[in-house]
Amino acid sequence: MRHVVLLITILSLLLCSVPIILGSETVSDPVESLVETEPPCPGYTIQASYDGDCKNRPKGTVCARFSIKFVWLIETSVMDWRKEVCNDNKVLIAEGGDGYDYYNILGTNYVKKVKRKDPVSLN
Repeated sequence: MRHVVLLITILSLLLCSVPIILGSETVSDPVESLVETEPPCPGYTIQASYDGDCKNRPKGTVCARFSIKFVWLIETSVMDWRKEVCNDNKVLIAEGGDGYDYYNILGTNYVKKVKRKDPVSLN
């Protein structure tokens, strides 16, 4: 019986460290992806993806979907989207109606919120 318990424990530990495969993409353990490391670009911090129901989100919020892996719940509308590259990382930017840009390094949980110098006109 002890050998069975030991074997199950070892298998559980091994399975917890195996990446999860979604289609053609490999996704690391979500807990590991939130471990604070040096951000790939300056000014970014780690933030968990919103895992609530975007159809029943809190009033006055918008689900900004950056990828199938990352959704940022923001308290403004998204006026436009644009792309850029930072240190060989693809970045998607949501231009918020509140005068801020919401940045996400694609494939990661790294984000930053930056006040725009030239706000998007609502006219």
